[in-house]
Amino acid sequence: MEDRLNSGLMLVLLDDKSVSQAEIHAQLSATPGIGEVTWWRNVVPQRTDWLADLRTIDEFHTMAVAELQGEIDPAIAPKGARSIIFRRYPRPSQGCMRLPTLGLALILVSPKDLTDAASSQSLRDWADFVHFVGIMDANIPGYGLVTPYQNITEDSPRFLHMYEFPDPDAEAVFARTRPCAAQRFGGGPGTPAFDHWELHPDISIDYVNSFCRIGVDGQDIPADKLFA
Repeated sequence: MEDRLNSGLMLVLLDDKSVSQAEIHAQLSATPGIGEVTWWRNVVPQRTDWLADLRTIDEFHTMAVAELQGEIDPAIAPKGARSIIFRRYPRPSQGCMRLPTLGLALILVSPKDLTDAASSQSLRDWADFVHFVGIMDANIPGYGLVTPYQNITEDSPRFLHMYEFPDPDAEAVFARTRPCAAQRFGGGPGTPAFDHWELHPDISIDYVNSFCRIGVDGQDIPADKLFA
């Protein structure tokens, strides 16, 4: 097991050309409390599967992931762009990452009732002790590390699950999840063990998608540069 050392993440979501990546990158890089900033392209910006029907967050095409250091100040949010700030949840990452992160799966979830503290904690425990463990046990090719975060405002989306992949084809890795889990649990949807692993009864899925690494100019980074 390896772990993340940041105190949180800020996701900056761009959906048009009104604000450039370069402009936002300059803001983030000059802001105290922000460490490394990486940029990611939404691989499937218009999903048509069952996950798309559950989405509560407006779509976006480009995302900055800013790693936060020390005490988190909400004032770090950049001007002119949507952003969500998450603190690191006080449990370790699961999995292992020995290569650079080339792909991401971004999972944003909430309890159905944001005011129900017991439901929120039950969802958190299920994710950490059932869902993550099942994914790691399934030994899915291309998976690396998953780290839990919680929204600093306690609003929706309440939790961020950041899956890091050493494989740049993030969507292909993500697509292996359910088939590998079905094999791990001895059956797919309708099998009690699989159903218990896949969804918590009080979960609201706010957003799910796959991302690949890009440069500040929005262009895909050549494979040889990703490992530099």
